[in-house]
Amino acid sequence: MFSPDRGYIENLGLVSVIILSSEQSEVKGKLNIVEEIVCFKNDKPYRMTVRSIKNSNLSFRYRIESSKEISEKEYEEILKISSE
Repeated sequence: MFSPDRGYIENLGLVSVIILSSEQSEVKGKLNIVEEIVCFKNDKPYRMTVRSIKNSNLSFRYRIESSKEISEKEYEEILKISSE
């Protein structure tokens, strides 16, 4: 599912995303260029680097460049950084 070789389509209403690098991000959670995100799958947080392929109002298509499951502690640290 998280193969860097595959594209992945996700409805924005079904995925929890925190955009960590906001320089290239747009309103409504659309992703531009390359972003680092935290995505929840099966209630586990994954830190991903993604490259946007196509955007629309309801969904985005992106290719996963890298993906790594992170611990609860790492996730808490990311939340602290993103809220500063």
